[in-house]
Amino acid sequence: MRAFVTGATGFVGSRVVKLLLAQGHEVTVLARSVAKAKGLGLPAERILEGDLFTIGKMREWIRRSDVVLHLAAEIATQKDEKKLWKIDVEGTDAVAEAAEGSKIARFVFASTVVVGEANGAVLKPDEPLVPTTMYGKAKQEAERRLRRMELPVVILRPSHIYGPGGWYAELVHDFVHGRRFMPGRGDNWWDVVHVDDVARALVLLAEKGEPGQIYHCVDDNPIRMRDFFEITAHALGKGKPRAVPVFLAKWLRGKGPVESAVRSARSDNAKLKALGWKPQYPDSKDAIHDVVKELIGMSPARV
Repeated sequence: MRAFVTGATGFVGSRVVKLLLAQGHEVTVLARSVAKAKGLGLPAERILEGDLFTIGKMREWIRRSDVVLHLAAEIATQKDEKKLWKIDVEGTDAVAEAAEGSKIARFVFASTVVVGEANGAVLKPDEPLVPTTMYGKAKQEAERRLRRMELPVVILRPSHIYGPGGWYAELVHDFVHGRRFMPGRGDNWWDVVHVDDVARALVLLAEKGEPGQIYHCVDDNPIRMRDFFEITAHALGKGKPRAVPVFLAKWLRGKGPVESAVRSARSDNAKLKALGWKPQYPDSKDAIHDVVKELIGMSPARV
């Protein structure tokens, strides 16, 4: 399989690329940093230098590919709403435009199930989501636009993605340096998933996802946000985080990021499992200590 990947050097994308290569697939990536892309084990001729709006050059590469994995995005912690919309909506438009008219078998889009308050409901992929955060609205709008195009779109909606990097590395860094705060009481449900399980799901969808379908990617055991934070602190040998009023957390961290954190929801992964996916990390309570250990081992000075 010949795969074209955006967001290849990111938290999720880097793992997707390495997994594709390990399975013998041919990979071409769009990257702003050629040096970082080479660090994934890619030769220079498989790296297209540019951003999401490099439409003409992307079109050339996509027409030589079997699948596109569009993973580049701003995440829920991004406070700049204009930048979030530009990358997550307009950037997706640009990649889709580059793919139009190609003969790709699948256009895999990494969306999200973390779109807004669900009051603890179990979110299913074939039921509509109600976005309330700008991040959620942007991802839902990108999905809507993709579905209007004549592309074989397959959508993966991961939940809160944790692992040795991304926002979780920032959380661990804060905890290590005494900033052990939690927005609100923490009794809201979190649907979480390990980054390696997301990478495996994305590769699976590239190989045999059904165009037109949406899949939710989450582990088997939802967790209260308070428990997730406390287990992280315990893994670091630190005391429990201190609850901060939501209004104050919004002032410190930004309205959208905090609303994404305090929303309460669980998710249904049955449809993805029916395709053959099974989480290697079914319960975050069992995985957090190892993730923290890996983070500290990767860069003790930075943590």
